[in-house]
Amino acid sequence: MKRRFIRIQSILLLGLLSLTLFSCKDRKKGKDDIQRIVVACNFPESGPLKFYGEYVRNGINMAMEELKDSLAAAKMDIFYDFQDNESSSNGAITVFNGQKAKGFDIYFSGVTNQTVAILEPVKSTGKPHFIISFDPFNIEKGDNLYRPYLDMDKEGKCMNEYVAQKAPKTVGFLYQNITSTQAQVRQNLKPFAEANNIKVVLDECYDVSVSDFKNIVLKVKKANPDVLIMYGFQDQLAEIIKGFNVNGIKKDGNLVCSFDFLDVQTVLDPSLLDGIVTNVPQYVVDNADRINAWKNAFKQRYGREPLFTEAYAYDMAYTIYYATKMQKGNPALSFDECLMAVDFDGMTGRVKYLENGQQEYSVQPTIFRNNAFVFLPEGE
Repeated sequence: MKRRFIRIQSILLLGLLSLTLFSCKDRKKGKDDIQRIVVACNFPESGPLKFYGEYVRNGINMAMEELKDSLAAAKMDIFYDFQDNESSSNGAITVFNGQKAKGFDIYFSGVTNQTVAILEPVKSTGKPHFIISFDPFNIEKGDNLYRPYLDMDKEGKCMNEYVAQKAPKTVGFLYQNITSTQAQVRQNLKPFAEANNIKVVLDECYDVSVSDFKNIVLKVKKANPDVLIMYGFQDQLAEIIKGFNVNGIKKDGNLVCSFDFLDVQTVLDPSLLDGIVTNVPQYVVDNADRINAWKNAFKQRYGREPLFTEAYAYDMAYTIYYATKMQKGNPALSFDECLMAVDFDGMTGRVKYLENGQQEYSVQPTIFRNNAFVFLPEGE
């Protein structure tokens, strides 16, 4: 009787084991049916540049929430692995090493100095690398780099065109001591002014850690350039512009600001910003129903208007989805071939990647007047 009980128990255990193995096999098969893509994100989420990480995350999360059903229908899972580089180059290297150990399919990094620190290590993996960086000097055809963002090179051309139209006698430059802005001023903007016999009366490069701009504002006032071109992050530009208003420096059309001005207009009274010139992506000035619906949805989710980095990150998430889905249906194609075939009307304008990996440039020059960005009239 005891032996019979043991035999029955053994049969039951074997049956249970078989059922478990069958169940595990089924679950594994189900998982194998889902194409999982890991996008490793290397961004500042602490330190002085932490807002970039926040903005990128906001744009991606909104897009992924919208794409949830489409991803399920396509049997795809795109996972964004956000890691904090603490606003430092060493932090970016540490983050990359950890992500490389875990493995990834696509890399996404920012901002300029942190991206430059890991360019070669990422390149050695052969994986696609999307970058949030203004720097126009670090992408070229065939290096697996893609910029889903504004291009400082094109921004500089817009600035130079405005200066040429304005035809000032003097010009000044105010910018941070980071790679991209230094290169922009010294290799592009300043040589253009000098070639056109416009006297450079101010060339002020300040440290990214500066928060008190009283002395710098007084330098600008003393130099009194007819046109001042300035770069800075949101908080820095806000302080500078407040100082310009207090000291009577700002006049209609005499201040030309980098793209970061789009962030500044969310934190300062509009009257302080009247007359400042900048370039804007499509969603800022386009009142199409789909864009208004997106802006309203963003405001409901985050309690404010979207910023340009959020809009570009949003469009990039859709780009990666479209390219990955296309590659899944056409395994013989490379990711680069699929990416180059993606073409859609995004929030930032037409989303189409050029051969060198730059998203097509579609910003428009505007001046801020009466709490709105308006197109610059011809000849202004």
